[in-house]
Order: sequence, then C-alpha cells, then structure tokens
Amino acid sequence: MKRLADKGQIERFQKGVYYRAKQTVFGKAHPSVETLEAQLLIRRGDDIIGYETGVSLMNQIGLTTLVPKKREIATNAYRKIINDKYIIARKPVITVNTGNFRYLQFLDVIRDLPEAPVDAENPNALLHAFAEKNGLDAVKALTYARQHYPQKTLLNLVDVLVER
Repeated sequence: MKRLADKGQIERFQKGVYYRAKQTVFGKAHPSVETLEAQLLIRRGDDIIGYETGVSLMNQIGLTTLVPKKREIATNAYRKIINDKYIIARKPVITVNTGNFRYLQFLDVIRDLPEAPVDAENPNALLHAFAEKNGLDAVKALTYARQHYPQKTLLNLVDVLVER
C-alpha cells in the first residue's frame, strides 16, 4: 500500500486507511474527513460495528426537518479517539453486529423520540414503514427492547408495531 501511495495511485488517510482520490478539472477530489471517520466507526472490514443514531437518523427517516451539526454513531469502537468535531461516538446498549444493528438503530430512535424535535404528522407510521423496509421482525424487536431498553421504549415500540 505504501508503494501505491508513493506512486500517487492512492492516498493515505491514516495508518492502515487508504483511499483513491478522483481527478477532476478542479484538482483531486477527496472524501470528507467526516465521511472517512464515520466509516471507520461503522465498519471494520466486512463486519458492521456501529450504526448512525440520534437526530441525524431521524432526519433521514423523515421524522424531523432539523439537520444536526453533529452525527451520532453508536459503535463498538466508542473508546476510539475521534478528531472530528462533527461526529459523536456513543456506546451501544449491546455489542453491535451485522444481525442486530438495524434493530438497535430502530429502538434507539423509538427511545429518543419523546425528547426529539419531531415535526412529522404521523411519526409512528414513518417508523412502521422503516421497520417494514428493513425487514425487521416484530418478535425480535420486542425481545431486544425488553432485554436492553427501558420499559417506556418497549411500550412505544408496541404502539409503532400495531400502527397501520
């Protein structure tokens, strides 16, 4: 990798992390530091070790029009020192893996919903659509909520799951 970086075919972001810059008419186009940092917190090789959560995820789902300054990422690498002022690394409720990250992401939104600046007309319908789009099993979601989240989250989850 170092030889490729020395030749200019790839660029080095940090130790062990490289990327390919694209040549444009204005010079080389690099991915943003925020994007690279977020990818390091979300993926390790082919394994998923984190997920986006908080108001930034609520904005993507359509629950709020607020665009937050900082992205919240719940990750197994929450102890990692992040030099990016636009990313907050949080500890997940349990260890994140490929099989559970969508459930944890969904349950985090439901947990944070009462305190969030939601301006959607029917947030439960949007959350129900998110669950269906990602193929979330209701029984599995209820199990995760019961084992790892407060009682209030479990009750709000039931309201979302019975929404039509």
